[in-house]
Amino acid sequence: MRPTLSVVIPLYNHAEVVLTAVESVLRQSRPPDEVVVVDDASTDGGAEAVEKFARADPSVRLIRSPRNQGTPRATNKGFAEAMGSYVYGLSADDFVLPGFFERHMRALEANPAAGLSYGDFVTVTQGREILERTPSLPAQEAFYSPDALSDALYGDILEARGAIFRRDALLEAGGLIPEFEEMSDWYLGLAVGFRHGLYYVPGACHAKRVDFTSYALKRQADRRGQQEKIRRIVRLLEGDGNRDLIPHFVRSAAFMHFGVDAVEAWIAAPDGFTPTRTALLQEPIAEYMRRKRDKAQRAGRLRNRPHFSRPATWQKYVVDYTPEYLRPRVSSLVEGWRRDRKRVLVYGAGEHTVALFKLTSLRDAHIVGVADRSPTLRGERQWGFDIVSPAEIPGLRPDVVLISSAANQDEIAADLAYLGTMGIEVVTLYGDPDADKSEPGVARASAVERERGAFERDVMLQRVRELVARWNREQRRVVLYGAGEETSKLFKWTDLANANLVAIAEPVNLLQGERLWGLYTVAPETIETLEADTVLICRPDPRGEIRASLEALERRGFEIASLSETTMAKAEAPRRRASLARSINPTP
Repeated sequence: MRPTLSVVIPLYNHAEVVLTAVESVLRQSRPPDEVVVVDDASTDGGAEAVEKFARADPSVRLIRSPRNQGTPRATNKGFAEAMGSYVYGLSADDFVLPGFFERHMRALEANPAAGLSYGDFVTVTQGREILERTPSLPAQEAFYSPDALSDALYGDILEARGAIFRRDALLEAGGLIPEFEEMSDWYLGLAVGFRHGLYYVPGACHAKRVDFTSYALKRQADRRGQQEKIRRIVRLLEGDGNRDLIPHFVRSAAFMHFGVDAVEAWIAAPDGFTPTRTALLQEPIAEYMRRKRDKAQRAGRLRNRPHFSRPATWQKYVVDYTPEYLRPRVSSLVEGWRRDRKRVLVYGAGEHTVALFKLTSLRDAHIVGVADRSPTLRGERQWGFDIVSPAEIPGLRPDVVLISSAANQDEIAADLAYLGTMGIEVVTLYGDPDADKSEPGVARASAVERERGAFERDVMLQRVRELVARWNREQRRVVLYGAGEETSKLFKWTDLANANLVAIAEPVNLLQGERLWGLYTVAPETIETLEADTVLICRPDPRGEIRASLEALERRGFEIASLSETTMAKAEAPRRRASLARSINPTP
C-alpha cells in the first residue's frame, strides 16, 4: 500500500494568491491525497474563494477557525485533522514546483525510517525576481542518519517549507510550537531530523514569496522578541523530554543561524549561562567575541593579554594571583558581605573580573554594578550590569567597592580613597595593606612610581623610536622580557612591532606557551637558545633585579636594553668606566 500525503495550507488574508498555492499542489505529477486549508479567521474573502474551489474538487477541504490564532496554531490544526501518513505544510502565499511530490514521495517510500524528506527552495520577491537558495547539504541525493545530519550541518537552516514530514514523527516533536513563532519550522525540521534522520533530494521544489509584510520578516525585525524566542527554544531543549536532542544541536552548531543574538539572549537573562547553554552556544559565543575584538581593535583598545595577566610587580603578588588564593579570599569576603547585607560594586571590567566571576563565589554577593575608568567601555555590559564610570560609583550607593585588578590595584586604591569619607569601604585582594604603611614600604612604592614614569606614552615614544631605528640598522633580533601591561602599552603606543622581534620571555610559567602580539612566550632561561642578540626589558625594574638576572646573557654578547631609567643607568655605568679607562690609557 503506497503512503498517503496530506498538504496543509494555513490561510489568513491571502485571497489574491491562495488559489495559486492550491493549484500548484493539485497540478503535481503525483498529486496529494488531500489538501486541507485552515482558514484562520480571514477577512478578505480568501476562505470563500477556497470554499468555492472545494465544491469542484473533493480532495480539497476547508476548515474554519472562529478567531485568529496565528500561523503555527492554524497549521497544527491542519496536521491534526490530516489523514495522510505524510504531511506537507505550505504557506498560502507560496507555491510548489513541478515534480516535487513525485520525487520526494518515491524517496520516502524507499526509506520509511526517515522522519522527513528535504529539498531546496527558491525565493520570489515582490518584483517576481527569483533568488536561488544555496543548498544546506552537499548536492547529492542521500539519506542522513541523525549523527550524519549533525555533522553535515554547520549553523545552516533546514527550511521546513521544503520538507515533507512523516506525520507520526512530526506529532511526536510537538508540531509547530506556537511560542517559537517564525522559528517554529526551523526547530521542527531539526528536531525530527535529529531523531529519525532525513532524506535529501537536491533541486528546487518550493517557492516562497518574500515581502516586507510577510509573517517571518515582521517578527525578525524585533530583536528583543527574537532573543526571547531563542531563550524559549533552549529551555525546551533543557526539558526532560528533549535532552536527547542537545548533542545534535551542539554538533551541528545549530544556533549559529541566529548569530550573536543567541549570545545576547542570555547575557542579561536572570538565569544566565549554564554548562548546557554554553555548549549549545559555543559557536555563537566565538562569533560574539570575534566581533568584540574587532570593535575593540577599531577603537584602539585591543589588549591581547592572556586570561591571567600578571601585575607589573609580579614578584610581590605572583603567589596570590592564583585560583588557589582567590577562591578562599573571595569566599571569606562574600560570606561577610552577605552576613552584613552589604551592597558591592566591582571596580574593573577586564580579564581579572572575568576570572573572579568564573572561578570564585563573587557572583553570590549582592552586586550592584561594575565600574571601569576606560571611556570606551561605556554602554557595554558585563555579567548583566552596565559598565559605569568611576564618577558614577556614589550614585549606585554601594557599601563596598572591590578592586578587581592586580596590575593597577594600588593606583586604583589611591584614586578611590575619597570614597572613605562617604562611608564606602574600598577592598583590595593582593598584598598586605598594613605592610605598605611603613617607611620602607613608602620608599619602595615611590621607587616603583618613578620607574613607571619611564613607561608613560610620551617618554616611551622617543626611546622606542631610537632603539628600533638602531636595531634595524644593526640588523638585531630582539627578545622582549615581560608579558604584562607595559608590553601591551609598547605595542599600542610605539613602533616596537617594527623591530625584528623573536619572542617574549616571561618568568611566570602559567603564561609560557601562550601566543601574544604574534609572538610565543618562553621561559627566560631559554633566551640563549633563540636566534637573538638583544633583550628589551619591558617592565619597571627599580632595584635592577631583572637586569642582574640577565648579566650572564650580556657576558655572552647580548645587548640588554631597558626603558627604565634606573636600569639604563646601571647598564651604562660599566661602559662609561671602560670608556674613561681607554681615554686615560689609550691602546698603543
